[in-house]
Amino acid sequence: MYIGTLSDSQDRLKYIASGLAADKISFGASDEGIIFELQGDDITEDDKMIDVLDVIIIDNFDTAKFSKGQIN
Repeated sequence: MYIGTLSDSQDRLKYIASGLAADKISFGASDEGIIFELQGDDITEDDKMIDVLDVIIIDNFDTAKFSKGQIN
């Protein structure tokens, strides 16, 4: 699982990686997933960059900064 986090306070989202590691142990999973810390400009109008992500978690980020193309 590939997870992108977008936040003006990325440190607040560090618990996600530790939670994935705990799930790996609990469920015997072979892959704990990879966390990518995104910046606002990582969300481009070309969706190929974020298309590889399974989940994007947005926390404490002003999405009003996004252009219409980024939102689409």
